[in-house]
Amino acid sequence: MPARSTWKLDFLAAGQGVSSAGDAMTPIALMLAFQSAGADPLLVPLVLVLGLLPSVVLGPVLAPLVDRMESSRPLRILCRCGSPWDWR
Repeated sequence: MPARSTWKLDFLAAGQGVSSAGDAMTPIALMLAFQSAGADPLLVPLVLVLGLLPSVVLGPVLAPLVDRMESSRPLRILCRCGSPWDWR
């Protein structure tokens, strides 16, 4: 049996990796920018807390909805949202 082509999945995984790296660097860059601008020291933790707020608020609301869906449906929905390719 021939191996299935997984280039689309590899491409998606690479994009997710780049996105995660950028998400991890953003708070550090903001902290350094605020520090170099001479901002109030309490502003740095406030920025970090505000960055976590969407996942803390939306996570408990959306998780049960996603759990009720067919297992591959959330991934297919996400792939179709910003993809110029047909991911069927």
